[in-house]
Amino acid sequence: MNADQSTAASSSPELEQQSIVKISLRATSMGEIPAHLADLANRPQSLNDVERNLIRHRNYFLFVNRLPPELLVGIFWDYAMSKNSTPEKASWRPLRLVCKHWDNVICGAPLFWRAIDVYSKSSWLALCLRRSVPAPLDITFHSRKFPPQEVAFLYPHAARIRSFTMQHRGDHTWHIAFFPVFVFHMPVLQTFRARMSSKRKFDGSEIYPEFPFSHQNYPCLQSLSLSRMGLPVDVQLLTRLKTLALDTCRTDISTEVFLDVLAASPQLEVLTLNSFLDNLDGSWDMRSTIRRTPITLARLSSLKIEYHSLSVTSVFLSHLRVPATTEVLLRGWIGSEVQKNDIVDPLVKMLPPLAIRNEVLPSLCRSVCVALEVNELDYMLHASDNTLQSEGNIEINVVASGVDDWNDVGLERGMSDLLGIFSTLPLTTICSRGRISHMGVEYWDSLFTSFPTLQTLEMTTSCDSDSRLIPFWTALMAGLDDENSGASMARCPKLVFIIEEYDMRGCHELYSTIVECLRRRAANGFRLETLELSFDTNPDYAAVQDIYIPQIRSLVDRMLSNK
Repeated sequence: MNADQSTAASSSPELEQQSIVKISLRATSMGEIPAHLADLANRPQSLNDVERNLIRHRNYFLFVNRLPPELLVGIFWDYAMSKNSTPEKASWRPLRLVCKHWDNVICGAPLFWRAIDVYSKSSWLALCLRRSVPAPLDITFHSRKFPPQEVAFLYPHAARIRSFTMQHRGDHTWHIAFFPVFVFHMPVLQTFRARMSSKRKFDGSEIYPEFPFSHQNYPCLQSLSLSRMGLPVDVQLLTRLKTLALDTCRTDISTEVFLDVLAASPQLEVLTLNSFLDNLDGSWDMRSTIRRTPITLARLSSLKIEYHSLSVTSVFLSHLRVPATTEVLLRGWIGSEVQKNDIVDPLVKMLPPLAIRNEVLPSLCRSVCVALEVNELDYMLHASDNTLQSEGNIEINVVASGVDDWNDVGLERGMSDLLGIFSTLPLTTICSRGRISHMGVEYWDSLFTSFPTLQTLEMTTSCDSDSRLIPFWTALMAGLDDENSGASMARCPKLVFIIEEYDMRGCHELYSTIVECLRRRAANGFRLETLELSFDTNPDYAAVQDIYIPQIRSLVDRMLSNK
């Protein structure tokens, strides 16, 4: 019998029972019984230890555990990445619980410890730093609860930091604690993201924390995202970036130098500027676009210009030339000091002048689908070249604060912006959402005559009376009579799909206008394929609705409704 068999036999249930019998037989006196009872109480634990040892010994002979550790590391990593696409979220931790051998393999592999999420415990940071040597580090600080004084753990590892992220907003104490880390030479640092808080001085001015960035210390830096911090003035560092995101940052750089930086950054892929352009030294004047060569950002995939005045946004954009595939977000800011005429066509005012607009934003001239939303909180226009999820989308948004006239904003104001931007383009889809208050026939007639290629029109609206919708249907049947008027006179001859999300009540005039419009369009060969309407289900309106709904249904190929 070999050693393994002997061990197994000695732990069999039969032998265990025999041992218990022998112990009980030896217990001949009352004084010996307590000692034997204590021995029996300890035996389940010893049996468990034997069982664990046997299982561990058996697992050693499994094929997967006979593989070299480096192969196991590759297998574990591929499994973890198949569950999540980023190393920071890789789900390798449950693998440690499978067996002792797997736990040892993972604990000894730096690959699993280089993406460090730090919350409140410095001991976790120290453990990960120790186990990750010599792998490059991706470190994210998530919480203010982490004691800043413990940042000293990072000093010996600064040269290994590849990505540094501060998710929470750090205060002056955090700035002091982290400053020494970035004095070191960091040859592999590629990404730096930090959100800090400015410090207010006695005179009311603010101090924005800065780190000692330089192209000598960070030769590989590609992504820089700063919030409420000082922007480094190292031009050579900035021109190497692929991602530049600045939120409420301060800098000594002038408008001209910043434009020079962009002009020298042909590899830039992501540019996000939030409340930043107004802080540069110098003014934004449209005349500067004449003397400067346009800045071509051929690789730019994302452009976000947010919370600047409308005029500054317009001037800055006029300097750029971006690809038609660039995702563009423009969010302008209107404050209480704005002039009344400045809130007229605010979306148009954010864009470059019409003469160069298509050169700056070529995706605009390719747009065929537009979504417009206008209310007290949102004033937004979204455009794309195919569907609203396609590549190269543009979103133009205005945020107002303390503007009295903004409370009366309605869909008619948004329609004016829509016509000012897209009136020469062959739009096929318009989705509008907003309140109708003063939109007469002339508004809708301008819309229908400007977009003769329109095929789908969706309108979600609210108004104080059904009669507010009468101009819409009146304009849609303009140019048509009982005779065959021909396509040259029809409004939107290709229109086949109308969605009107408004709970119509019991207005005879509105219903009769809808019926007449649909009858004339059908008589002239422009019958709607699909009409979707909604009706107020109050029983008081049922009598009127029962008269007109069958007529409406008979004049379209398909009608969808809640009745």
